[in-house]
Amino acid sequence: MTASPAATTIPSSLNPGDLVGPAVLAAENDLIWAEGLIRSGGSGAAALIDKTRVVRGGLAPSAGTLADLQYEQDVELLGSSDAVFYNQRRIDKLEPNTPHEMPIPASELGVLGLRLYTCGGDVHPDGSCDAFPGVVAAPAVVQALVRDAPRVWAQMEAAMREHARVYGWNGRRGVK
Repeated sequence: MTASPAATTIPSSLNPGDLVGPAVLAAENDLIWAEGLIRSGGSGAAALIDKTRVVRGGLAPSAGTLADLQYEQDVELLGSSDAVFYNQRRIDKLEPNTPHEMPIPASELGVLGLRLYTCGGDVHPDGSCDAFPGVVAAPAVVQALVRDAPRVWAQMEAAMREHARVYGWNGRRGVK
């Protein structure tokens, strides 16, 4: 038995990036394949890029270049997930002073016995870091974090399961 199209379509009020699980759009998959073809010297990349560039975008057909691909990724994937940020980071095209890495939470630095730090921004446009000397979590705090971790994870899992029971796995009440 096949599902009806209505049952498999994401409601227009939802963004695929809002769902609980990861979502890879068909367009993103096509663009990943196209990049592989371009970088490996294969053929057929232009046809994959043109699925969104020409059909939906109304632009002239692609020459199958890396520049065409990167433009299409920026336009087509915006709002679908964090793919645009990670793609721009991967090809080193982020706006100046944008952090390339997410910070490690202070509680994790304490467990690891590492000092607090700050990196990048206007103070360090090269991405370098400043460490704050002497700021390391006390051993008792680290022991408590390690001891309580299984209980905290169990609480988080229970909360997630309750949320899924009430709202469904896609996170919206009444949309299942």
